[in-house]
Amino acid sequence: MSDTTTESEAVRIAREMLAALTGISQARVRLVATRMEQRAIGDALLIYEAQFEARYIEGAGGEKALGSNAESRERALIIARAADTEWTRLSAVQVGLESKHEHQRIALDDLLDAQQVRRYLIRALTPGAGE
Repeated sequence: MSDTTTESEAVRIAREMLAALTGISQARVRLVATRMEQRAIGDALLIYEAQFEARYIEGAGGEKALGSNAESRERALIIARAADTEWTRLSAVQVGLESKHEHQRIALDDLLDAQQVRRYLIRALTPGAGE
C-alpha cells in the first residue's frame, strides 16, 4: 500500500471520527436527560412513600396497630405499598428508567470504543505516526 493510499484512508477515517462526534454528543445528552428523569421519579417516589405511609399508619390507628415490633410494621407497610397502584406505577417507571439509563450508557461506551479504534487506525495508517 502506498503512502498516498494510507494517507487518504487515514483522512477518510478522520472524517468518520468527526461525523461520529455528533452521535457521541447526542448519546451523552440522552444519558443526562434520562439521569434527570431518574432523579425526578426517585424524588416523587420518596415523597409518595412518605405520604402513603403517614396515611396508612393513621388509617390503621397508629404504628402499634401495624405490628408488635419494627420488623412487623415494616412488613405491613411493604405489603400495603405493593398493593397501591400509584406506588406500583412509580416503581415501575423508576425501574424502566434505570434500565434505559444502563442501555444508554452501554451505547455511549460502544460509540467511544469505536472512536478509539478509529484513532488506532489513523495512527497505523499515517506514515511516521508510530515513531
